[in-house]
Amino acid sequence: GELRAVQDSLRNFQETTATVDPAAQTAAAIGISSGLEASVAQISVERQALESRLTSIKGATITAGHPSPWRQVLAFPSILKNGAAVELLNALNQADATLATLAARRTENDPDVAQAQARVREIEGQAQALVETYLGGLQEQERAMRRSIGSAQATLNSAPSRTIEYGRLTLQAKTLSEIQT
Repeated sequence: GELRAVQDSLRNFQETTATVDPAAQTAAAIGISSGLEASVAQISVERQALESRLTSIKGATITAGHPSPWRQVLAFPSILKNGAAVELLNALNQADATLATLAARRTENDPDVAQAQARVREIEGQAQALVETYLGGLQEQERAMRRSIGSAQATLNSAPSRTIEYGRLTLQAKTLSEIQT
């Protein structure tokens, strides 16, 4: 009867704390936590670099004959993986080339030059929207990973008490089983 009661206590403990093997679960939580921390650091660096680049070009003005500064942002490695960014970069290169060709032969007040500048600004607006959406996604990824790290840390913080209780119950069940045998 005592053995059955201890085994029931052990089973209840395992079910309520979701503990199967405390040592393995602690090791897994450590691995998850460190992996997530590395990912957060990587995303944070990427986000900061992209925000810095974005801030530096937001105030830039388009001048005829000079390439758009948005090419630097669209050529950012992680953004370049996006097919829409590649299309925008190609369109921006074409619009820049058209503007440079026109600017070489005409004045800034020419309607064709103004139209080419408007096209460049339009593409830059699309690029800005794409980049800001991507940045928002990075920020959300970072927040979600930080929440997961908090969850893993909570598991790690409760590991010592769970390990002790699990060890006590398994030792008690083992001792009673040996006595019965």
